[in-house]
Amino acid sequence: AILGAGFLVSGILDLVGYVRLKGNLFTSPSPWMIVYAVLDIIIGIMLLLHPIVFAGVVSWLVGIFVVAFGVIEVVGAVQLHKFSMPMWGWMVFSGIVDILCGVVFFVYPAMLAVFLAVFVIMRGVSLIMYGWRADSVLM
Repeated sequence: AILGAGFLVSGILDLVGYVRLKGNLFTSPSPWMIVYAVLDIIIGIMLLLHPIVFAGVVSWLVGIFVVAFGVIEVVGAVQLHKFSMPMWGWMVFSGIVDILCGVVFFVYPAMLAVFLAVFVIMRGVSLIMYGWRADSVLM
């Protein structure tokens, strides 16, 4: 219930933020703010009204997110390779692992914690490697 209320409040505040920024000449809000707000509100309502049903589909939602993240990472890596940017190979590897983890979320939902840990570890290694590369470029 607390998580559902948090998502609901977050969605409402995102909508309020979008409306407040819409009239500002210096910053135009992204239409994605509305998408995030609506998704937050839907997730909040689902958690408040049907927490057991939501618990059953949460691994599918996480799986969709992880697969999408992996696909975006692979596409980004291909674009970086076109411009001869370093680290594109790691991004391809990481994206493929993300896609595989997302698919496993659908097949074995009980293994969500294990593969979510793999996903988070891959993100941490990526951040360390990108930070290390950025540090060596700046010096």
